[in-house]
Amino acid sequence: MQPSAPDNLAQFFSAQARIRHIIECSFGVLKNRWQCLKERLRVKDVLLASNLIKVCFVLHNFIIECNADDFDEYESEPDLEENSENEEEDNAPSASAGRQHLEFM
Repeated sequence: MQPSAPDNLAQFFSAQARIRHIIECSFGVLKNRWQCLKERLRVKDVLLASNLIKVCFVLHNFIIECNADDFDEYESEPDLEENSENEEEDNAPSASAGRQHLEFM
C-alpha cells in the first residue's frame, strides 16, 4: 500500500503501524517457541536464514492445527531393552502412514 495523495498519508502510516505490530507479535510468538530464534541466527546465507524462519512458521502452524502443544508423549523414549523385533515391525507401518500423511499436507 503506497500513499497516493497527501490526504491518504496518515491512513497509510496508520495501516503500516498496525501491520508492523502484527508482524512483530508473530515473531515474538516464534521466539518463545523456537530457541534458535531467541538470538541472532548464526547463518551467513540470507536465503538459508529466510528458509529457517519459514520452517519455524510452518512447524508452528502445523503444531497448532494438530493440537500438538503437549509433546510429553513424544519426548519420552521407550526402553530399548523391552522392545522386541516383532514390536518394531508392528510400528513400521504406522511410521510409514505418518510420513504419507505429511507428504499430502
